Amino acid sequence: MAKRSNVLVVLGIAFFALGAAIVFLLVRDDGATVRAGAAGGSTQVLVAKGDIPAGTTGDDVVAQGLVEAKNFEPGQIAPGAVSSTALLAGQTVATDIAKGAQLTSSSLRPSQVRGASVAIPEGKQGVAVQLDFVPGVAGYVGAGDRINMYSVVRNGVPDPNSKDDPPCNPRVNLFLSNVEVLDVSAEVAPRRAVSDQQQERVTGNAITYLLALDPVEAERVIFLTSNEGLYLTLAGENAPPVSTDGPGQCSPVADQV
Repeated sequence: MAKRSNVLVVLGIAFFALGAAIVFLLVRDDGATVRAGAAGGSTQVLVAKGDIPAGTTGDDVVAQGLVEAKNFEPGQIAPGAVSSTALLAGQTVATDIAKGAQLTSSSLRPSQVRGASVAIPEGKQGVAVQLDFVPGVAGYVGAGDRINMYSVVRNGVPDPNSKDDPPCNPRVNLFLSNVEVLDVSAEVAPRRAVSDQQQERVTGNAITYLLALDPVEAERVIFLTSNEGLYLTLAGENAPPVSTDGPGQCSPVADQV
């Protein structure tokens, strides 16, 4: 009986020692894992290989190899640091980035949606003009078309150089011809272009046009849209510039026919 008790004691001690050894090994392994994690806790961040000027697109940054990935410890990483070149897609450098500096979200901005789809001719500028549906050619105008622009003057005055010249009020005058349309907010397909010829053509509200104008033309258009009125016509394909005589059509029109 005593021998049996001794055996049980020995087995108990053995099991206890084995359990303690297992716990020790687990704790040791866990500590090693933590230390390894601390040693390898750096994060990859994109760094400029050279000076990157503002305006450079993210695609160019990647294509030209202007950045490289480097590892930094958590305390060395700038706020909003960019970690992957995939995050540069659709972005443009907003501020100059010096060589060796980390790329951050604050140094980037979304690229313009228009990209190269809207090309402004040299010497021109894009001027947005909003007109009601019918004066805006009822949605028949699209990007790349040419339009003629008529001023609708409601507050005409006499010619200051001629005391006998009566007021021409109101009047309509062709003042710009063959103006290029860079973009348009809405275009409605002609009824003859749809499959159902009985379908009524869609009407709409105001339409916004982006026009290619030089500075002088822009002044006139901005003045008229702010103080008077505009009426557009769609020019034929490859149509030459046109002009009209005199100050325009005065009211009453019937008296001049």
